[in-house]
Amino acid sequence: AEDQGGGMFDMRWTLTHHDIDFDAMLPGQIANHFPNTGAEIGAKVGLHRNLRSLAWFDGVDMASFFPRMYNLAVPGDMQDFIEDFVFTASLSLVTAFLQEVGDADDSDDADATPAGGDRPDGARGAAPAAGAVDQDA
Repeated sequence: AEDQGGGMFDMRWTLTHHDIDFDAMLPGQIANHFPNTGAEIGAKVGLHRNLRSLAWFDGVDMASFFPRMYNLAVPGDMQDFIEDFVFTASLSLVTAFLQEVGDADDSDDADATPAGGDRPDGARGAAPAAGAVDQDA
């Protein structure tokens, strides 16, 4: 490939690996692509494809060390993304609801009778509500 930017650089940043003449690079010069890889690991989609195939070659689960990733140009990945999005959104709503219920339960516990049912006035059971009138008095 023809070197469009001249030979004097420390780092060359290009959109594709075809824009870099790796054979003409001097020691100490770096580029944002790897020579002779094409899109296999030098592009996100190629990296994703290769990481997914690890399960077939070495039994390694990509999710154990790499964040979820989808190629939305692939119909199966698009469907996986939609399902993951719906699941994650649903889980978020359920978690928020359970936290609200837990917070409400915690505030109810502050008004409840202590363990054993003993009240500070020595009586058993729940304390009368504030403003309640004692009919036996």
